[in-house]
Amino acid sequence: GEIRLLPAVLRDAPLDLAVTLDRAGGAAAALRTQARGSAGGGTLDLTLASRGTRLEGGTATLTAPRAGAWFGRTDIVGLQQPAELHVTAERPDGQALALTANGTVAGLRLSTGRPILVGPDFVPTGGEVRADTADLAPFLTLAGAATLAPGAWPADLTVTLSRQQGEAAAAIAGTVAGSGVNGTLLRAAGGALHGRLALDRLSVPQLAAALVIPPGANGTFGPPTAHPALSLDARVASLDLGRGLVATEATAALGLTDGNLILRDLSGKLAGGRLVGSVTIARLGAGAAVSGSGSLDGAALPTLAGGPIGGRLSADLRFAATAETLPGLADSLSGSGALTLTDLSLPAADPAALGRVLARAAEMDDPLREGRLQALVTEELARGGGQARGSARAAATIVGGVLRAGPFDLDLGPARWAGTVGYDLRAGRLDVRGTLVGGPVPRGWNAGPPAVQFGLTGPLGAPERVLDVGTLSNGLAAFVLQRELETIELTEADQVERQRRRARIEMDRARAAALKAVAEKAAAEKAAAEKAAGEKAAEEAAKRARNPDEGIAQPPAPAEVRP
Repeated sequence: GEIRLLPAVLRDAPLDLAVTLDRAGGAAAALRTQARGSAGGGTLDLTLASRGTRLEGGTATLTAPRAGAWFGRTDIVGLQQPAELHVTAERPDGQALALTANGTVAGLRLSTGRPILVGPDFVPTGGEVRADTADLAPFLTLAGAATLAPGAWPADLTVTLSRQQGEAAAAIAGTVAGSGVNGTLLRAAGGALHGRLALDRLSVPQLAAALVIPPGANGTFGPPTAHPALSLDARVASLDLGRGLVATEATAALGLTDGNLILRDLSGKLAGGRLVGSVTIARLGAGAAVSGSGSLDGAALPTLAGGPIGGRLSADLRFAATAETLPGLADSLSGSGALTLTDLSLPAADPAALGRVLARAAEMDDPLREGRLQALVTEELARGGGQARGSARAAATIVGGVLRAGPFDLDLGPARWAGTVGYDLRAGRLDVRGTLVGGPVPRGWNAGPPAVQFGLTGPLGAPERVLDVGTLSNGLAAFVLQRELETIELTEADQVERQRRRARIEMDRARAAALKAVAEKAAAEKAAAEKAAGEKAAEEAAKRARNPDEGIAQPPAPAEVRP
């Protein structure tokens, strides 16, 4: 019956052995079997003692120039190394068969710390096996991992075998690729595996590629490999979610069945926040489907993105994608949900900048000269950052691998920003577009609150500012025009007043000249009259001097009296 313990390479592969049998005593005596020769692509040196139909003990040494032949996998390059294994079997208590083994198989060193006990049903009930190697990758591939991350996978593991509730159990402890591994796997009668596992590190993308969606030719998915049904309660200290996102202190119920990889009740810390959700990756013929939902609460944006944008992000999303290639999954990703931004801080976005720009522009002779307003706004925005008050929440959609959320309305104190946020999940590029509005205005401004188009675009860790001052330029143009019109009106009023004053002065001058002319004429006439009178008086005086009698006055004649 113990023949069923033999590996397939010894049961099915060609062999060429010299066999010697001898029995000492009657029919009940032990039968000793010796076999030497070639088997399984290598050599075999076997000595067995049996009694009746039961194996009592024995030793075996197996060697092979290429260990891959033992497993029927000559396609795995890492297994094309020599193998040598020494096995001893005995029944110390007369019941269970105890196996000890040591040797090296394709660089994997094996030894039994405690003998492996095999019960009547040929299922191990106890024992301890130690295995260490500089590269476990060939054996992970042999176990069904279709794709592994490049590089060596050093391992040092101790496997303790037992029975728990009638099922074969294997407690695993050690390290793989520098990551601690600790847990217990149980195998049900039908071959399904379940248990618990604690890991220092685990990559979800690598796990999916290894078990469900291995990369194939031309970007397509390779055929999935067959695996037994698996159900594990996993605890992972550092869970790689892809795209540089790593959750810590993560727990999840990991399942593998019918070619589907399921992560249920996923929970962990991400960038100082809390992540919960579930994901299912299923094969649909040559294609694959990804679906799930998740929520993130209070993740710190600087930790999440590694860039200058501060604050915290909360999200609640549902998503799905179906395609026949990995890029196709990203391109077809769709979903919906909501995003919340809390205490957001924006670099080089001083909310008081627009007020200072208008104050400076109002003192300039030509603030609308090409490029001057853009330079002013850029300079003033760079003097400080914008700090939002409270939280802003908006609906979100995912279409074609691009996440868009909005409208957001952020209170920055002296100003407000309103707009939308977009993020290309495929390229990892941010696209924020909106309007920054607010700030004090100069006297005479009638173009409404000052506003500019303010956004960010580029990699999430180092976005570039996008600035359009067209709206502010239009308002400033109206302000400058009004100021020029007022200046012209004042100038014209000054000119009218000067003309009025000039006319009055001229009129006063003309009046004064006329009065002077009249006065001069009157003086001249008076002088002429006085001169004429003087001349007449002189003439009369001269006449009297020539005839004194002419100067005596005669009495008047008496008036004629009529009756």
